[in-house]
Amino acid sequence: MTTTTSPAPAAAPPPSGSTTWGHVRHVLSDNPVTLVAAGLFVGFVVMALFGPWLVPYDPLASNASVALQPPSTDHWFGTDALGRDIFSRVVVATRLDLGIAFAAVAMSFVIGMPLGLAAGFLGGWWDRLISRFADTIMAFPLFVLAMGIVAALGNTVGNIILATAIINLPFYIRVARAEANVCSPTRCRRPWCR
Repeated sequence: MTTTTSPAPAAAPPPSGSTTWGHVRHVLSDNPVTLVAAGLFVGFVVMALFGPWLVPYDPLASNASVALQPPSTDHWFGTDALGRDIFSRVVVATRLDLGIAFAAVAMSFVIGMPLGLAAGFLGGWWDRLISRFADTIMAFPLFVLAMGIVAALGNTVGNIILATAIINLPFYIRVARAEANVCSPTRCRRPWCR
């Protein structure tokens, strides 16, 4: 009885467009939710960069004669109690909001990743101390904790960034700890750690 070996199956063809932009196009066309989210993000960035030149009204100019108007063709989002155009204020505020978001995420990353890596790699009391710190933050309702921090320190942009960074710390700590825990010298499970 003779056995024949079949040839190895051919490798799957690379996705259309082996460049980075080809991969981005493939991901966006494959998932419509990702396409909508990417479109919204690009819209927010455009509003942040060019908002002051795109708005129809000065966001700080008040006009008591048009105070508390409902949405209309002149004022898309209506006006506030001082007669300021709400749409113009929302568009111009996007720059500040994105700045706060990026700064808070960067601060959480810069502080949380080293703490998580130390907890996972060193283990022992380092791990217990850092993990209990992260658990303590997560024990509070996050938005209530953020509002408490801002109320205690004062309502400034820097304190808002700090409060947002603090409530996001546990997520970065836990992800970094989980990755470092797998690669620590006493618990190595990956070939490149040996």
